[in-house]
Amino acid sequence: MEVVGPVDRKIIYSVYFSDNNGLRSEITATLDPSWNHQPEQASNDLALWERVKAEALHTGRDVSTALFETIERERELGTITVHY
Repeated sequence: MEVVGPVDRKIIYSVYFSDNNGLRSEITATLDPSWNHQPEQASNDLALWERVKAEALHTGRDVSTALFETIERERELGTITVHY
């Protein structure tokens, strides 16, 4: 089994692996004690992701590009914090 990581994302560690069918999965371990105590922000972030994805699919835009541009815009506005 191929394993990549751990990758330090500053707020989580990520370990990536692929199963025998080539399905890639991720296991994470949080470094921020408040990570799992932000359900409202998680809900808002998911709703944004779903809306951007649906709009991109509807208009024929590349979903990854649309999501990346949204993250960059929201980070500039200060509405989300993204760690790379």
